[in-house]
Amino acid sequence: MKLNPFAKKAPSYLAGVKADYQGLQLELSAKESALQAAREDLSSYLQELASEEARFPNRHFRSETESALNRQADAARISIGTLEYAVRDLQREINKLSAIVNAAENLKEAKRTWTALRTLRQGLQNHLLQLEEQSHKLQSRITSLETQQYADIERAGQALIASDADQPVPESVARIDTQLRVAKTAQAQLAQQMQTVKDELSAVPAQLKEAIQVFKHCRATVAQVEMKEQVHSLAAIFAKASVSAYLLHYQGMPNKLEIELPDEVVEAIQDELSSEILDD
Repeated sequence: MKLNPFAKKAPSYLAGVKADYQGLQLELSAKESALQAAREDLSSYLQELASEEARFPNRHFRSETESALNRQADAARISIGTLEYAVRDLQREINKLSAIVNAAENLKEAKRTWTALRTLRQGLQNHLLQLEEQSHKLQSRITSLETQQYADIERAGQALIASDADQPVPESVARIDTQLRVAKTAQAQLAQQMQTVKDELSAVPAQLKEAIQVFKHCRATVAQVEMKEQVHSLAAIFAKASVSAYLLHYQGMPNKLEIELPDEVVEAIQDELSSEILDD
């Protein structure tokens, strides 16, 4: 792992980054204000130019006023282009530093998002199990009603054969038929609910994978900040080791130092970090 010596002159690494971040924000605010003013100036010049041209629509040459307004408009366009580039450049720099300045809070938010998705997944799984249990019970009820309906119809048919007169349909047949239709309607509704839950569940793995990746990224950023905070005060010690080695062999770079970490420490940290997301 290569440790980059710190260029920050602040008491700590993070304090230096925060100072740079605040300075860039102030600079960005000033540039944005200047950009807005330049756009307003350009709009004003163009309006004045249009009014001047409308006064003499048949004139085939520019007046001194029109020429001056054109020059001012061109200068405003150049200023706008320069300021837009500066604003984009500052925004990029601020975004880079924002990840460091807000590293701790970003990690907390990433953990909250990841935890919420796990909770959502567990809730959906439990809800699906409940729906499936209801569906199994309802299916057993439907099977029982169908068996009873078949038996009642068989008995009614036998009674009709044995009788010389017309026999009315037994009330039990009509009653069971109604119960069966209600049960099948409920079963269809349950099936629809289960499919909705399954669809929601199917979307969770991708969301969880992305959330875990964001968590890992934030965790790595926080670890880098913590490391640089600790070794910031040791820069002189690292520099002495690096420069001494360079003066001995005149190889490599005196401002770079490669440190080999003990295997047991690396393995312990790997186990610790892996255990945080082991169940996913």
